[in-house]
Amino acid sequence: MIRTIVLIVLLSAGCYYGAMQGAHTLGNDHMIFRGNLMFPAFLSTEDRREAEEAGDDNLDIYPTFNFSTGATSRLDVGLSAYGYGVGPHVKVGILDPAKPEAISVLLNASYVIPAKVIGTRASIAVGRRFGTDLEAWAGYELGYSPDFLNIPEKPDGGHDWNEVDNTVFQCIRIGCQYELGSPGSYVPESIVIEFLVPLDLRWNMIVAGLGITY
Repeated sequence: MIRTIVLIVLLSAGCYYGAMQGAHTLGNDHMIFRGNLMFPAFLSTEDRREAEEAGDDNLDIYPTFNFSTGATSRLDVGLSAYGYGVGPHVKVGILDPAKPEAISVLLNASYVIPAKVIGTRASIAVGRRFGTDLEAWAGYELGYSPDFLNIPEKPDGGHDWNEVDNTVFQCIRIGCQYELGSPGSYVPESIVIEFLVPLDLRWNMIVAGLGITY
């Protein structure tokens, strides 16, 4: 049942923005699962009306997931699920993990299930810890994958994956993470909030993401 629910949610997701990860790596042997819900918001009602009428570059609310583990103090590996795709990711910390400041690079490759092609993304983040519980960061994300927002339709109304084009997508990321409980407890380990500014859409919008970590 759980596998079926996760698959349905994954296949209903239709976008690809948002890493929902900070600049710091997890640390050796630290393992997490994070579920995220992304909320797109237009900056004007005019843009919203035009997007609904045009039917392109129109984002809906969508979920993302990631499972990560600290392979070393500066290296995280894991599995991410974005719109229509799932695949591995690697996160490399550049600075000494003991420092409050951090710079990291996140790389991800996803197998896009309906299109049977590989989508890729890369993100760089710069962040800082404030005390032991709060981390804030800013970053840039760039990717290349099928254009999930503008999938041609078949005469019967289904998606025509044979006609979908690939596209470059990019966004600015600003986020924070607040630690709530210790790893392994019933209380979520942390909550993540990330604001994304897509740079490749026709309409002016932001995406607000909320994530819960266990």
